Amino acid sequence: MKTPIKCLLICLLIMGCEGLDLPGELPSCVEDQIKFEVKNSKVREPNRASVNAYMYKGEKVYIFDPGSGYADWLFTAYNSDCEVICQFGGFAGMNTCPDFNEHSEYLGMVWEDPR
Repeated sequence: MKTPIKCLLICLLIMGCEGLDLPGELPSCVEDQIKFEVKNSKVREPNRASVNAYMYKGEKVYIFDPGSGYADWLFTAYNSDCEVICQFGGFAGMNTCPDFNEHSEYLGMVWEDPR
């Protein structure tokens, strides 16, 4: 009798887990933002969040874009150690890296919300 109960619990656990197809190279802070967005997106309209990679001054950085649904979102560029490199946006138009466009190379989208 214990075996069927164990099997049932394992099946429920597997079905309850949210399977995200995340690239292995993402910093943990960006993965956390993605997981938070996917979990909370059920409350509001789909927004097509994404993560884009850039090479900025010889360092690979990742910028999480939450998509639509935020009135005042601050975009933050993180390096692979989850250190904040730049911040952009918001109502105030923050830009802590005014040379980002001149010194960055777009590497591509590394994750996009599949909805």
